[in-house]
Amino acid sequence: MLIRSSHSNAVLDHPIAIMQGLVEANDWQMHHHSSDEIAIEISGYWSDYYISVKWHEDHSSVHISAVLDIFVIDQQKTEMMELISRLNERTWLGHFILTQEDGCLLFRHTTPMRGTGGATQEQIIDMIEATVAECEKYYPALFQLAIGSASADSATETVLMETVGHA
Repeated sequence: MLIRSSHSNAVLDHPIAIMQGLVEANDWQMHHHSSDEIAIEISGYWSDYYISVKWHEDHSSVHISAVLDIFVIDQQKTEMMELISRLNERTWLGHFILTQEDGCLLFRHTTPMRGTGGATQEQIIDMIEATVAECEKYYPALFQLAIGSASADSATETVLMETVGHA
């Protein structure tokens, strides 16, 4: 995924102001905007991801969460939790969670920014790219288990399989 930079000259800026510039530069669909939060939709290869970027002034941190369009029924929650645990062991930045009340899958991470006086556009781009990359990498395994076409074991094997060469 290649995110286009906005043409902002600000070195450090409010993270939500940076995100708003990126939304405009990349023609992403914005669903919500306030001074401390922006919710957008980014199209990936496997799915559209609904991403919320929230600035927490109290903690001087940026929290990003992505909703995957995969819902898990009660009978699959235990096995999905097993799969999520395995994937989280290999996730570089952030983690997947399964909400118990509605069976929704999320990916999220928080980046502390205390003492920086703001964020750079590059930092925000890195956070969004990492979020989408992790979702894209593991989406097939999560989806296979959710639709019942794979177990946690086989979904893990499939997504972690090393490929060699070109087709």
